[in-house]
Amino acid sequence: MRLQFLIAIRYLFSPKRHNAVNVISMISVAGIAVATTALIVVLSVFNGFSDLAMKQLSRIDPPLAIVPDTGKVIENADSLAKVISEQFAGVRVSSVLKEQALASSSGHQMTVNVMGVSRDFVQNADIKAITIDGTTQISDVAPYTALSSVGVAINLDIRPNDGKWMMLFVPRRVGKISTAVPESSFRSDTLYISGVWQVEQEMYDTDVIMVDIDVVRSLLDYENEASTICIYPDDDKTDKLQAEIQAELPEGLTVKNRLEQQADSFKMISIEKWITFLMLAFILIIASFNIISTMSMLIIEKQSNTQTLMSLGASPSMIRGIYAIQGLLISIGGGIIGLILGVILVGLQQQFGLIGLGNASMTGTLAIDSYPVALKLSDIVIVALSIFLVGLATATIASITRKEK
Repeated sequence: MRLQFLIAIRYLFSPKRHNAVNVISMISVAGIAVATTALIVVLSVFNGFSDLAMKQLSRIDPPLAIVPDTGKVIENADSLAKVISEQFAGVRVSSVLKEQALASSSGHQMTVNVMGVSRDFVQNADIKAITIDGTTQISDVAPYTALSSVGVAINLDIRPNDGKWMMLFVPRRVGKISTAVPESSFRSDTLYISGVWQVEQEMYDTDVIMVDIDVVRSLLDYENEASTICIYPDDDKTDKLQAEIQAELPEGLTVKNRLEQQADSFKMISIEKWITFLMLAFILIIASFNIISTMSMLIIEKQSNTQTLMSLGASPSMIRGIYAIQGLLISIGGGIIGLILGVILVGLQQQFGLIGLGNASMTGTLAIDSYPVALKLSDIVIVALSIFLVGLATATIASITRKEK
């Protein structure tokens, strides 16, 4: 094997009688290098957007959340929240009740997602940090005050301290409904907006309002139920705390971390990332076919050398091994160049933001002006392994050409 490797190295770098062989060899290396660079850069961009989404989720989503496995609410949520805060030191607990509703103000209407939150939620989630207008006051005493996302404020043409009120309508959850009086199918209440927030994430910025949880419970005829129990640890050891709390919970309740709370969103990003990887890997395979052409021409050029080696006792399998190793070296060489270029480009983008988003509305929504990137060692390993496997396959196919000739 060592002799085969040395001969392959000699063939790779020795001058060729036909310049076309050198040109095709360089084209093969360049094709693999470009495909590899594209793989590294694209995977890093997906990583960057994933990390950006994770940072944005941390603005409102709690580090840990207790949610029901089935149904919409947790029974006796207040009692459970109190037990958790007493049993686990260094945690802050807030209850949240979520429901859809119809909001109306000044002739404008829209469907909104209502978050009924306990007053300590505002402090625990640090809503003040994302408030762009008004205050963070939420009142459970009439006149009720609420916090609005920027999307609701724009669509309903309402803002803090403008004197406008918002009517909130929710379907009646219990009791009889009279078809003769359609208004009886709904319960309603009046709210005033005390503050507007923007978290730079569409799912929260578009149609969410925060109201005191007692107001929402009154509208829905609940007593102490909640959709989610939010848990805020004082330290970052959420994995251990998650397991400890889960062990104490009754059946039917699950503790989720931030990633699990938005599993569908991150799953979609991951699916898009690996579908893109497969498409670029297919391009890498196509580029690797140039190796077969290169090896075929090299085999023709080195026929006299091959005859000399066979006269010295080299077996056909040894000769095929030489060409297979050379084809693999071409693939690996292009891959290494591509990996280096990819890492350099990602580093430059990360440091200087060379490529902008090019869309003013997207820039404003994400609060960034260039593509986010994040280089991960696992992606480099996967790309390198793919290059090796594709190179090995194409080099083996190319070496068979020698046998057929």
